[in-house]
Amino acid sequence: MEETVGTSNSYPYKGQSLRVSYKGQDYSFQVLQRGLRKEDMEIKILLDGQVQLLVLREGRWYFSGSNHDQLLAQEIYRAISLRYRL
Repeated sequence: MEETVGTSNSYPYKGQSLRVSYKGQDYSFQVLQRGLRKEDMEIKILLDGQVQLLVLREGRWYFSGSNHDQLLAQEIYRAISLRYRL
């Protein structure tokens, strides 16, 4: 059986698993980078087994190159900011 994208061997750092509920569906994700700061413009995450890049544009967070719901990106950043006190 093939391994999913983003196994522990693929990324040297994976943060604590976090979850958000959005539109009645649960999403689990992990931050894939260390030392998050409020000034960061990009955050790499592992969202339900797929690597996603959150990008800050005009004061809002978006998924880079993805058709995921952009309000979901805002909710994910909110969970990250509460957890890491950004």
